[in-house]
Amino acid sequence: MIEEINQIFILILILSLIFVYSKEEIDATLFILLFAIIGAIFTGLVFNAEPIDFFDYIPLQTLTFLIFMDMFIKILIKDKIFEFFTIKLIHLTHANIRLLFYLLCIASALVSGIMEDVSVALIINPIIFRTARILKFKAKPFIMGTTASILIGNLLTPFATPVSIIISSGFNLNMGWYFKYFALLFVILLTTSLILFDRLYIKKLPPPSEKDVQILMTIMDPELLIVKKGRFYRLILYLVIMLICIAFNILPFLVVTLITVFTLIVEKLKFNNVLRKANWNLLFLYSGLFILIGCMTINGTIDMIQSVLSTLIGGNLIIAIVIIVIFGSLLSSFVSKSLTAITFIAIVSNLFLVTFTDPVDQVILIMAVNIAVLVGGNFVPQASSFILFTIEMAKSEKVPDLTYNIFKKQMRKYSLLSVSITLIYYFCLVLILKLPVLLSTGS
Repeated sequence: MIEEINQIFILILILSLIFVYSKEEIDATLFILLFAIIGAIFTGLVFNAEPIDFFDYIPLQTLTFLIFMDMFIKILIKDKIFEFFTIKLIHLTHANIRLLFYLLCIASALVSGIMEDVSVALIINPIIFRTARILKFKAKPFIMGTTASILIGNLLTPFATPVSIIISSGFNLNMGWYFKYFALLFVILLTTSLILFDRLYIKKLPPPSEKDVQILMTIMDPELLIVKKGRFYRLILYLVIMLICIAFNILPFLVVTLITVFTLIVEKLKFNNVLRKANWNLLFLYSGLFILIGCMTINGTIDMIQSVLSTLIGGNLIIAIVIIVIFGSLLSSFVSKSLTAITFIAIVSNLFLVTFTDPVDQVILIMAVNIAVLVGGNFVPQASSFILFTIEMAKSEKVPDLTYNIFKKQMRKYSLLSVSITLIYYFCLVLILKLPVLLSTGS
């Protein structure tokens, strides 16, 4: 009886996160840690589990990668690396509105593949607001375009977002895997989105006057951002080396740690200063979530869910895809992408052992988890912290047409479009992957 009470209690704690995440004024990380501690104590007493049993569910390599990558990116941001290249684009296009829109969106998508979304917004958005003010055009189409591009860029690499790192670590995915299965989807989604934004909004914007363009070029000079030229170019070299190593899957967590430490030593940067700027909130947030999932594993809830799903699926791959994509998208949008990713990793991994042992089926289901969380989980602004951050920036910049309600309306339209395109692409890919099996069965 006490075992069943524990299962219900842990589920209540996890469902309580829906309320916690819905309240902006509540510090979600503190409540997750509190729930994790309470859940671990209760589960440990009931199932005679030691504290170390719960910590075993925390992937230290993944969290190490997350923190040191964040530290390295913070160093690049402090030295204006990304801001330099963004302003350089404005000069290269000579403030041609349409060309600038396309290049900024493409740059946002590519950079979001290596940098946390909030950091991308922190770099891109102020430049857009400043440019729009000087050239006298509305910032809304540009902000909406770069926002969509950042979300699309999350499909590009296994370390695009903290959630991407969790999924890729959970399923042991590398850069090659994402390129193989999502590179074409990335191109299709980005191209479709930019063409639609161009036809609906950008095309209608009046060209700026030459006088305003000259003022912009004078005020926004990228060379002024380079304080220490030697370090500036060395940091770019460190970034290139890091990306090459990660692309070839050369111990990513170790490479990121070594390059970050090497950068701190060579560039004589104070470790404590960089350490303080790292997003430690993510470390505690994910630790709490992993401990809660550990509680569900120890008390048998994960096995029970997996058993129910196995019965519903009945070995049918299509039903498995539908369940993962629908429930994963809803949970990612309205509860938490992180919690959804961690939960589905545990459930799908169990399904691999029992129901779907074929490697092709496993690839298809792993893609479904990625699609549910990264593409389907964007139906409301609060699903992505960088969108809420963008809304706050627009408010402080006194941009009237970038409110929460406008973003909410636009995100629903964008999500329906992107999910529709993604599902068409996905099912075409599933048919291609399963074609040899279908042909052999037919013969």
